[in-house]
Amino acid sequence: MITRDDLFCVGRTFRTHGYKGELKVDFTLDEEDVIAQMPVFIEIDNIPVPFFPEKLRGGVDNNAFIKFRDIDSDQAAEFLRNKNLYVIKADLAERLGCTPDDLSAFEAGYEGFRIVDAESGDLIGEVAGLEEGVEYDYLLVRLNDGEKEVSIPLVEDFITEISEDADGEGGEIRVALPDGFLEI
Repeated sequence: MITRDDLFCVGRTFRTHGYKGELKVDFTLDEEDVIAQMPVFIEIDNIPVPFFPEKLRGGVDNNAFIKFRDIDSDQAAEFLRNKNLYVIKADLAERLGCTPDDLSAFEAGYEGFRIVDAESGDLIGEVAGLEEGVEYDYLLVRLNDGEKEVSIPLVEDFITEISEDADGEGGEIRVALPDGFLEI
């Protein structure tokens, strides 16, 4: 049986696209062509369930649209929204020509990314971690004042853009938060 320790997170679904079962995906790796050839696991009731990519087409930056075999409508794809995508770590490492330990550098995910207000451009804080939720995950953000941490849902309504720095050492997440969100 495959466990979470055997898996490596390669991205996250956000929303359905069209009516034929496609999902918008934000990949954390620039290896979409490799990922498209592998079973992709999505946790359903805390159990990794395999899905098989049928079609993958590029978008902008690390965004893409993925269609899984046997998911043929937007209604069928709806339950896969806002979910992390995993592949078997050893298989990915083999296809990329590295070891599973080499992949651990990528597993920090968004930790250390700057959180910026999409409208004003003001720096809000820095990602301190990721918290898994039932419906969606949350970014744990340490605010600039250093005294407070907030949880921002990792959903398309709040996250407007994710970009990695040129050196690959960090990045920026632009957010559109409701008025008063940070004061809660």
